[in-house]
Amino acid sequence: LAKTIKSFNIDNSDDEDEDDNNDDEKKMVCEEQRSTINNMPWYAIKDSLTPSKFADKRKTKISTTPKSQMELEWVYGYEASSLSQSSLSPRSLSPISSTAKVTASEAKEHFGCRNNVRYTDQGDLCYHAAMAGIVYDKNEHAQRFHLEHTGRILSFALHPGGKLVATGELGGEEEGRDMHENKNIRKECKYVSSSLPKIIIWNVETMQSVRIIRGFHTGGIDHLAFDSSGNRLASIGRHPDACLSIYDWRESKRLFSSHTSSRATYDLSFGNDDTVVSCGKNHVYFWIKEGKYYIKRRGVFGCQENVQTQLCISRCRDKMISGTANGYLYVWAGRSCAKTIKAHQGSVDAIHVSDRAIVSGGSDRKVRLWTLSLLKGAIFDVGVFGYSPAITSVCLSRDASKVLVGTEGGVHEISAADGSDINNGPIVACHFNREVQGLAVHPLKEEFCTVGGDETIRLWDISIKNVVKMVRLGAPARCVVYAPSGEFLVVGFGGNKNDCNSDASPDREGSFVVLNESNLSIIHEARDSKQPITDAKFSLDGHMLALGSADHTIRLYDVTDNYGIYGVVKTKSPIKNLDFSEDGGWIQAACSDGSLVFVSVNDLSIEDNISAIRDVTWCTQTCPFGWTTAGAWPAVKHSGNVTCCDRSEGETALVIGNGLNVRLFRYPCNDDSSRSNVYHGHCSNIQNVRFANGDSHVISVAGGCIFQWKHLDNDESDNEEENDQELFDDSPAEVWNETGYDQQFPGSSLELAFIYGYNSWGCRANLKFSPESQLIYSTDNAGIIFEKSTQQQLYNMEQHGPCTCLAMSSCRRFVATGSSGPTATIVVWDSISAKTINMIKTCNVDKIICSSFSDDGSFLASAEHTRAGNKIVIYKWRDSFRMCASYAGSQAIHGVKFHPSSISNSVNQFNLVQVGYKHVKFWKTCGRNMTLTSAKIGRKGKLQQHFYSVDCLRKNGRYYTIVGTGNGHLYVFNEKKLSTSVKAHESNVNSILVTQSGRLASGGEDGFVKIWEWKDKHMKCILTFDLKQCPGTHLSNKIWGVDVSDDGCKIIAGTKGNEIHELIVKDDQILHENSINCGHSESYVCDLAAHPSKNEYVTASFDGTIRFWDIENTIQVKFISLDSPCQVICYSNNGQYIGVGIGKKESEKKSKAGTFVIFKEADLVKLHSGRDSKTPVLDMKFSPDDSILAVSVLESYVCLYNTMVGYTKRAVIAIPGNSWVRSIDFSHDSQYIRMSNNINEVLFTETENGYPIPSESKLKNVKWSSHNTPSGWQVSGLLKHSSNLADPISACSTSHNGEEIIIIGSSGTISLCQYPCADEMKYFPKKYRGHYEKGTRVVWSHDDSYVVTVSGGSVVQWKLLPKLQGSIGAQNECQSKKISDISSTSNISADIADEKEQSRDIIQPSSMPWLNEMSPPSKLEDDNVSKPCYKLTLDYIHACQNINLKSCAQYNAQGGIVHTVSSVAVITNHLEKKQQFHIRGIKEIASLALTNDGRIAATGNKGTSAKILVWDALTGTSLFGINSDGSELLAFSDDGIFLASVNEKNNITIYKSLSGEWTDVIKVASGSSHVHSLMFAIFVGESNFPLMLGGGDMCTFLKLEGQSLNHTPFEFGKCNDNESLLCGIFTNRFDEPKVFTGTQRGRIVCWTHTPETSHPMPYKSVEGHRSEVTSLEKAGTGLISGGRDGMVHIWDMAMVKLKSFRVFDVVSVKPSINSITSLSYDPVFSNILVEMDGGELYEIAKDNNNAVLVTEMHNKCELHGLAMHPVESTIYATCGDDAIIRIWDIKRHKAVRRKKLDCESRAICWSPDGKFLCVGLGSSFGDVSRDGSFLIIDAFTLNIVFEDRKSKNWITDIKYDPLNKNIAMSSGDGHIYIHDAKSYKLNLRSEKVSSSITGIDFSLGGEYLRASTADFQLVMFSVDDGSKVSLIDYPEIDWSTHTCPFGWNVQGLWNPCKQNIDKNVATIDVHSEKKIVTFGLVGGTVGIGNFPAQSEDMTLLISDIHSSSISKVRFSKKGDYVVVLDMSSRAIMQYRLTPEFLL
Repeated sequence: LAKTIKSFNIDNSDDEDEDDNNDDEKKMVCEEQRSTINNMPWYAIKDSLTPSKFADKRKTKISTTPKSQMELEWVYGYEASSLSQSSLSPRSLSPISSTAKVTASEAKEHFGCRNNVRYTDQGDLCYHAAMAGIVYDKNEHAQRFHLEHTGRILSFALHPGGKLVATGELGGEEEGRDMHENKNIRKECKYVSSSLPKIIIWNVETMQSVRIIRGFHTGGIDHLAFDSSGNRLASIGRHPDACLSIYDWRESKRLFSSHTSSRATYDLSFGNDDTVVSCGKNHVYFWIKEGKYYIKRRGVFGCQENVQTQLCISRCRDKMISGTANGYLYVWAGRSCAKTIKAHQGSVDAIHVSDRAIVSGGSDRKVRLWTLSLLKGAIFDVGVFGYSPAITSVCLSRDASKVLVGTEGGVHEISAADGSDINNGPIVACHFNREVQGLAVHPLKEEFCTVGGDETIRLWDISIKNVVKMVRLGAPARCVVYAPSGEFLVVGFGGNKNDCNSDASPDREGSFVVLNESNLSIIHEARDSKQPITDAKFSLDGHMLALGSADHTIRLYDVTDNYGIYGVVKTKSPIKNLDFSEDGGWIQAACSDGSLVFVSVNDLSIEDNISAIRDVTWCTQTCPFGWTTAGAWPAVKHSGNVTCCDRSEGETALVIGNGLNVRLFRYPCNDDSSRSNVYHGHCSNIQNVRFANGDSHVISVAGGCIFQWKHLDNDESDNEEENDQELFDDSPAEVWNETGYDQQFPGSSLELAFIYGYNSWGCRANLKFSPESQLIYSTDNAGIIFEKSTQQQLYNMEQHGPCTCLAMSSCRRFVATGSSGPTATIVVWDSISAKTINMIKTCNVDKIICSSFSDDGSFLASAEHTRAGNKIVIYKWRDSFRMCASYAGSQAIHGVKFHPSSISNSVNQFNLVQVGYKHVKFWKTCGRNMTLTSAKIGRKGKLQQHFYSVDCLRKNGRYYTIVGTGNGHLYVFNEKKLSTSVKAHESNVNSILVTQSGRLASGGEDGFVKIWEWKDKHMKCILTFDLKQCPGTHLSNKIWGVDVSDDGCKIIAGTKGNEIHELIVKDDQILHENSINCGHSESYVCDLAAHPSKNEYVTASFDGTIRFWDIENTIQVKFISLDSPCQVICYSNNGQYIGVGIGKKESEKKSKAGTFVIFKEADLVKLHSGRDSKTPVLDMKFSPDDSILAVSVLESYVCLYNTMVGYTKRAVIAIPGNSWVRSIDFSHDSQYIRMSNNINEVLFTETENGYPIPSESKLKNVKWSSHNTPSGWQVSGLLKHSSNLADPISACSTSHNGEEIIIIGSSGTISLCQYPCADEMKYFPKKYRGHYEKGTRVVWSHDDSYVVTVSGGSVVQWKLLPKLQGSIGAQNECQSKKISDISSTSNISADIADEKEQSRDIIQPSSMPWLNEMSPPSKLEDDNVSKPCYKLTLDYIHACQNINLKSCAQYNAQGGIVHTVSSVAVITNHLEKKQQFHIRGIKEIASLALTNDGRIAATGNKGTSAKILVWDALTGTSLFGINSDGSELLAFSDDGIFLASVNEKNNITIYKSLSGEWTDVIKVASGSSHVHSLMFAIFVGESNFPLMLGGGDMCTFLKLEGQSLNHTPFEFGKCNDNESLLCGIFTNRFDEPKVFTGTQRGRIVCWTHTPETSHPMPYKSVEGHRSEVTSLEKAGTGLISGGRDGMVHIWDMAMVKLKSFRVFDVVSVKPSINSITSLSYDPVFSNILVEMDGGELYEIAKDNNNAVLVTEMHNKCELHGLAMHPVESTIYATCGDDAIIRIWDIKRHKAVRRKKLDCESRAICWSPDGKFLCVGLGSSFGDVSRDGSFLIIDAFTLNIVFEDRKSKNWITDIKYDPLNKNIAMSSGDGHIYIHDAKSYKLNLRSEKVSSSITGIDFSLGGEYLRASTADFQLVMFSVDDGSKVSLIDYPEIDWSTHTCPFGWNVQGLWNPCKQNIDKNVATIDVHSEKKIVTFGLVGGTVGIGNFPAQSEDMTLLISDIHSSSISKVRFSKKGDYVVVLDMSSRAIMQYRLTPEFLL
């Protein structure tokens, strides 16, 4: 029983059934697209159409890449749409009527694109069309383009300086995403990151983007405005409430945001000072800055007659001027309308104010000039300028001599003196903003023709780039074609059904006309169809004309017979495209159903034998179906179908229209792997594309714009690989997933001390100088800054994999490192501090190959490897914005480089050089489009196998590209052509660098560094140095990286041997050389061992060297080179000897594997060499007494040698099961050996003879000298966890004191744990990120002060930090105690409610008895199953959640109050009694945090599949969504950059927003805490970290190190009488950072940073409260505290109490529970926000204690009682388990009266006259002695008038009969008690039913009652005697109310819910006019539907924002509101019921 259920009002989310894997999603889309293509009839026959000459080449790749390119040359068109008068007239819709509504798309068109043509500071014209920003130089007749938008440009603002423009675009909503659909949160996050609209500020001269702002607005940006200084930018988004945002755009920082109005907003402007003004339908709003806040004020019109729709507004001196819909100018002084002036006869559509004058334009087609004093000047009529002169924009030139007028017909420039047309025609011509569909190119001239919905035909000259002829046709046209001679044109007529503005004449539909090309006069006209003509074609000889029609017909006309009909052919579906064969004998037709039809012209038959057509040559190829176009369809599988196409005259290229893109393929295009060049700019589906005459240009049309592209040849060399090029789609932003597990930690911690080595393997040119001449390089997953004078390092470890490339900006301030792996990233970081500036996350990229900064450092180009091949991407890296991307082929890429001439000719253009395998390529970009040209090598060089390096040199005003080749040459290119070649090195030139002085440095594999100088167009070598002269190991001198300091005095070179050498240069002479850093030359370090008595260690590698390192000085002290790969190494325990085990390389033919060698440590003299195996040595170990040497080999045995007798063999231990031993441990007494094999088995043997010990229990008391075996009971807890976490242990080692163990996992993660850790539940590691792959070995220094780890090619040294403790005074140590339950009485209700829910009898609705107890009425009303014409909008919520939520109410940046209710975050302006909401989740909010400035908020949920949502705290607009495993605590850092999340398992995740705007969220680190019962999390460092977590008697401090969290625990309770920490705050007043914490015993503890510790330490405490301190908050220069005692204390920073007050004493409405939950402070108005345990929110003035009640709620258990006032439409009453009756006012948003009862109550009802309230007492728990009682209460005084009790079970519902005779009360005992309405005596009691009665209704005459029961029965009773009456016998009864959820006319609400208890209907109510029903479900859903709701096909509108069951829904008296009770959260939610249309 399917039912359409759609959500309303807001995007509510549920993604439990969604797959978060983007790849799976894409695969699904691809499969669907492939399925769509395969299902098209033409695709099944394409193979049969293979031409004979290709019949044997079907398996051969044919023409997969284009050999030509396109460049945008001209855009015809201008985005202009005026506000139609229909949009300005009032629209009314009957509340219950089902008349047509204004659609969203129609409404958006009414907004228009206006005021969008301006003069730049140079006098050029600036405007926009489609997705292009355009600057037109009238003098040069040239256009420049900005093409970085990804959606249609909607808004435009010119900077006051005239050099910058801001443009805003349409977001994802217009592109198919319905914001009202019930989407899951993951898709909402993807929408935020990839489909959100952008604001781009760009330079009108360079056309470069200066700043990109994205992340706040959703649907689009409708309006933009700069302030007078140009520093701030205001925007209004396309949102139901039109959100306003004010930016400091240079910093991309949002300063303010607010909702404007639900009514249409038409313009935006800055006023005086900091004022922002918006205007729209019957409103003007002023945002006036008062102190810190912007205050929204309504414009004062004065009198009602002045209230008009304001269409435009602008500032004039100190006043604002607005134009109205009735033609007046309003002058605003302040915010009051001071004057009105009649300006135009129609509306005033545009105003422009300059320094000299004012100009206005109106719908009367007049332009009027005004003085600045608003004296009328000249008036000009522009109606004579065109067919559609509706004015959309006006602009006065800077000299006030010209007026630029934008109209729907184009842009005109008129004289300000006499109004004459200066240019004798439009500067910019367009098709009146109607869709252009017909396109034809002249067969002989450079000319084309277009027709469209504006009823005109236009002829355009390609060379002069303007319209040359235009004629009005009188009807919309769909197609046009030139005759082969070019003398005639044929136009086919037909309107577009989708064009709501089309007013096509039905008499012209389907007709066609023949026009004379010379003067466009009509030669012939005919009409043979009543459907639109969709295509027209002439035969090649011009004798035959074919017209395709939407009526499934092809009509052929004989041109020679005066266009008489030759014949008619019928097809199965409408015709889309036609083509004639060259001989004119055949026609191919593409039909709308995907079929391809071939028609014989001779006999007018459709050919069934497809093979007969295979060799037919077609005159044109505009049908997108067929063998020659089949390859284009798979290539566009991600972006829609092919809508149109054309073949070049030379038959070498195919151009297609595909969605918004134009694509260029090679022709024929039949291969599925065909690649394309992709071009952007259009903003709607491409309607037509054509090659111009001679293939010089391509014309494309879409919407109202025409794009003219220049068609260029690639000019590639024949020996080049074919260049494939295709833009990659924008990748969605990633949604983070939190994972973790419950952990605790050891006392010590690790700190990264040093990383040895330099990574040159596969990573060229990754060695640079910093601005301070420090070394910058990469190794493994770290970027390193190294100061050689102090041997100090700084690290950037944010890469998610091994570093694969490094690039530095020309200013040397920015470094970019790329990585490889499943989440390849580019991290841009600071070269001085190593701090990350931005992180660019890629999608489906497995490696960043290389990268390069642009010359100014603003852009970053990267070569990226994907499964599909390589691609080149250019980023505006600060904004993480991908400007353009293109496929770069499958050949290896070695380098990319921005050409210094990237910005040329003032065009937004980048030039990029790419080198690699057999190619040097030059890229050219324009906006998002990229074109490629191969270098011309010619005879001056040869195409090399590899080109390895590239840089650019500027000399004498020219730019040269220098390329290093594989044969040692330097190739110098000038203008892409090789001009010079010089032999530089003997082999590969791996690195070249152009220095600051203009010289060139090169490094080659021959080991030479050379410095070159460009003289006389030749390279001259001036300095040469051989690295062999430097000290070092010199295992490999192949140079991979070279850099020269800016002063030219230092040269550094990195070698393939992983060594860095420094050369000191003076006067071109080498003065000194030095080896700075060295490492093993192989990429794999196999083993290491620590000296037993000195701070040294030794490493072994496959490079055959053994290296000795000084731990303290972090240098290599000595090394020895062997002739074999070293795999294992160990020290003897006395430190005198070193054992080395030999391994085997795969490439070795003669191996010494299995050999072990003994050296003396002092002089490295070989003492012994032995070999008993030919397999590699896997481990070696000396016994503690050094008498035995154990050697493990791969041959499945271990040999024991006597060291005292010449290393003779003592025993051989065979390893069972064909396994091998990977680690060995000796016992302390050297009697036993413990071994671990490769399958994690633990083996024990005796050392005496090698006998195995079968049982470990025999050795349970044996002490072991080490623990290097990752197996055994001591580490069994590790093994269990490692198996669960998919991170097996690869190496481990215990400290010498035996207290701790270090583990390296297979992922490179390093963990520090307590030892032993046999219990899985006591495995509490601290985790660190130091490696990226499987660990090899870990060792401790001899004194346990350092740890050294090895993984892959990196050796990392860690310093061990001991545990720190502190205390307050001298106190006795006592046993730790966990925090006790400190819940208030109100919090207890949650547990009671949970118990009640568990005990409640749940009846599955699989069988509904009530369905069988009814019969249909004789007169069945027809169901209206369509969507209701109403919508529900959340208006106000009365509640504040305070159970299990910390900091549950806080001030935002504007003094608004942010709090949460259920799954809704609420922003309350209590002064205006208005609320805004953030609604994105469906789970109850468990955590809330705001940034310090109050701009950004974050909320989190509990449980799995939870979300962390980051949103704007001023408007509730979503910014970012994060998948998580729950979040019970959230905390922002002091600067708002970091966000910490802690879930219920104490797993911690740190997120970061690099911009601070939280639209660019990245996950930084994750870990776990040992603190249980966490109560607070705060950042307590001057630089954010450490993060302090507190709760119970413990706290811990977390320091961020790379991607690891370093924990330092602090046992607070141990030294402070088991006192528990409950809350905390961090302050940094007067640069003195302090932390204050509140305790369970009422004390406030002060903490401060000390030099001895890395975290704050407690130093002072004061007695604060008599019981728990529940909240602390910063307040000015001090702080405030609140406690369970209900007191608020105000303190200074010295903890001197300044003031105190008791909340109960200062408020008029007393709190129900005198206990404080949370505090917040407003620094502007010095107000304190206090939330009480009872849910009351008070705002109390700090200075005078004046208090205001912000909100209140029912605060205990459940809420059930609701009754709407029968007379007053805004009044209703509630009662609940807190024993309080509240009377509420809907309009005033407050409770107006209250009555405290002595018992719970769950039923309430007004008497029909509204004078009395009847209240039923009792609940499912509580005092049963009062259950069943009822009260009669005076509704005005709330005094009890009468009380009685007839039932002993609680009253569930109460109803008065319509005649006010009886009162019926249903009870939980199954009876209904009927009392007299006057005397209140009991008249009768009904028959008992089988279960509790849940609801009752009286019949309209009061004779009958119906009741719904808990077991799903519907029972009817007679009021006369209380007997049951059969419902089947009385189906015609009308009921006075409809609150029983069962019944014939509401059964349609139940159909989709039958198998889901959470979907059961719990409550309903029917509108007073009985056309709408509202309902609430058990699962928390509220909805509305049409009434009656009898059909299973009902369309329901729902809201999922409630997190618990709905207990009541009721319409207000007038039916304009719905009040909803949320049972468990006890929230009262008011919904506004409004007609669903926008205007």
